[in-house]
Amino acid sequence: MTTKYRYFIAAGGTGGHIFPALAVAEALGNEGLFITDKRSRNYGNRNIIAPCSVLPIVSSARKFKFLISFLPSVLKTLKLIIIHRPEGILSFGGYPCLPVLTAALLTRRRIFLHESNTVPGRVNRIFMRFAKKIMIGLPLKDKISRTVETGNPLTRDVIPKPYPKNSKRCILVIGGSQGSSVLGLAVARILAKFAEKTNLEITHQCKEADVIALRNFYIENKLTAEVSHFFNNIPEKIEHADLVISRSGAISISEILTIGRPGIFIPYPEAKDNHQFFNAKFVDDNHMGILLEEKNFTQESLIAAMEKVFTGLPFYLEKLTLFSHQQATQKVLDILKS
Repeated sequence: MTTKYRYFIAAGGTGGHIFPALAVAEALGNEGLFITDKRSRNYGNRNIIAPCSVLPIVSSARKFKFLISFLPSVLKTLKLIIIHRPEGILSFGGYPCLPVLTAALLTRRRIFLHESNTVPGRVNRIFMRFAKKIMIGLPLKDKISRTVETGNPLTRDVIPKPYPKNSKRCILVIGGSQGSSVLGLAVARILAKFAEKTNLEITHQCKEADVIALRNFYIENKLTAEVSHFFNNIPEKIEHADLVISRSGAISISEILTIGRPGIFIPYPEAKDNHQFFNAKFVDDNHMGILLEEKNFTQESLIAAMEKVFTGLPFYLEKLTLFSHQQATQKVLDILKS
């Protein structure tokens, strides 16, 4: 007998959409079907254990191919809806959600949205008027009715951890899903300068093309450093860190703050609707870390930010105790099943 899935969970595009969606889909087990596209199916080398259906939709950046793949994706979703008759369809955003939500609207299925960033993405914005509930991970820059702040669903290993007692200051640099030139050799040179007066241990995630150059740089400067283009245990790396330097994607922020580490967040300036800036501004406004815009990024500004965090560490740690997305997955499930 074919399994009937009570809920569809749709997401795609970037990790900020995909990872929280997977946390919910995996928590649903055989009650939920995760719907995405081929590219997102393999995003971040993540092994998906939830039931999954892959649509033929392609990235909206490839406009012609997106248009000709849209209708087949709607039709495939309609077929899934007819077979399973889901009680609710939840979108986490990204281009694969457009055909899913279109099919949901045509069949009058209950629509739920989850927005991880402080600025809603384009697909979620289109369907907000049709949503039963709009769940948000971070407070929105502009207030919207019918929102419920659930936090961003995270993997089970992301939980508050005591601040480490390292013999050296451990700095974790997270370059982001595609790596970052600013968060590559530029940061490494500044950390080498900072290490002249502070003993450092560095963990550095960077572009694959930069790994060898960074490893050689740290060796030449006699710095203890672990460098890789990908770590499959980022929560452990965050737990071990005294300070994290990162882009300000919503899931990175949620993981870092939930574990309880102060961060220096450098928004990606080309992010859609400048959402990374507003994500980092939320952190800075609430004194859980520091916003450092890329246009203001210098040796002096980064060292000043690190010194500010370490000088005021008890203050930052106290503020971080007020933030946790540990229960976000359950909150989303409760709303979806209500």
